Amino acid sequence: MIPKELSHYFEEGDHNQVLYYRVSQDKKAGVKDTCVAETIREMLLLQEALGRNFIPSFLSGLPEYQIFQRVLEEQLPEDGPDQLFIADGAYNSDRLEELVSEKKVEIQTTSLTEKAPEDILADFVLNADKTEVQLCPCGKAPTACKYNPNTGNITATMPGNCCASCPHQKECKAIINNKKKKSTVRVTGKSVTCAKQARHFSTEEGKSNANRRNGVEGIMSVMRRKYGIDHIPVFGLEWIKSWIWTTLLSYNLVKYQKYKLSFKKQVMAV
Repeated sequence: MIPKELSHYFEEGDHNQVLYYRVSQDKKAGVKDTCVAETIREMLLLQEALGRNFIPSFLSGLPEYQIFQRVLEEQLPEDGPDQLFIADGAYNSDRLEELVSEKKVEIQTTSLTEKAPEDILADFVLNADKTEVQLCPCGKAPTACKYNPNTGNITATMPGNCCASCPHQKECKAIINNKKKKSTVRVTGKSVTCAKQARHFSTEEGKSNANRRNGVEGIMSVMRRKYGIDHIPVFGLEWIKSWIWTTLLSYNLVKYQKYKLSFKKQVMAV
């Protein structure tokens, strides 16, 4: 009843590799696009297999299936022009930008994993394949472009040594050749994309979106670092449930106490 594509889930230890480690492992292996899309596809395959082999009333009564269905509903809403996805910077890739553009949705990746490029790079206009510079930030079109598929570098030769008098020459790191009266600029599609994302991230809307994601993930971070939820010191389902609920209650009480103290300080300041 289980599709062949999902047979790896039967392997011992596979559950640790499904979501949590896939991104880091792909990056170490030099894979530009992570396997998250593949994982979601497998989840949809599993949903189809379950729906085909079990009656809905039987599935709806299973807590495991309810959690599974909730994941799909929360993480895969219907695409639309007003849909916003917020993800970790590790998920950033050119392929991701292509997909969100195709689906007409907006995505913001936070905590970019590399040093942010110069802001001016966001104003470069590239072709659809990101192999040529069509316009520089000053609106000048190059006379020639050379693309290196191994490094992703685009070397653009600018007309008439125009970079010599450009106010953005240092930001673009243009190489000026006075003898040949020409300038060259090197950019990559990834650096242009990252610069655009970094610019959006610096806006008030971008900071608000980042805080929204941090607020969600921050809870689990505190639960792991401060309350040791990765190492539950009891055994048995009921004892584990009691331990988790007691820990969550402790977390909420601490948060409430901090809120009361901050509110009291605000009142006293007035």
